[in-house]
Amino acid sequence: LGPEYQAYPKVSAYRAAQGVEAVVRDLARADHVIDTVAGVGEEARLNGIVFEVSDPDAVLATARQEAFRQAAVKAAQYAVLAGRPLGRVVSIAEERHGPPVPMARTMAAEAHDTVSPGRQAIGVTVQVGYAFGD
Repeated sequence: LGPEYQAYPKVSAYRAAQGVEAVVRDLARADHVIDTVAGVGEEARLNGIVFEVSDPDAVLATARQEAFRQAAVKAAQYAVLAGRPLGRVVSIAEERHGPPVPMARTMAAEAHDTVSPGRQAIGVTVQVGYAFGD
């Protein structure tokens, strides 16, 4: 709800606005949704398009697994370089990279496609602390 001014600061009316979020899972239908909103005229306004991964948990689980594996490989190498056996994990910390940010699409869109989601990067940084073994 916001004021409409006849001449500032005199309020002549109030305008109410309602926001709606549409989730379109079929990218081929995105143009139709945009055209429909645009066809309504002044009564509807499209404020933007956001692309998201529907289920980032599965992608993050894979990223965690790979980050943890890489940390173990590096820790084993450092233990060898130090001339010590690798011990148990003593700490784990995670930093999530996000929210996902759309990246430029690397392939050209087909002629009939006007909405292109590009790619999104989702990742984590895992810090794993190991003790030296005996």
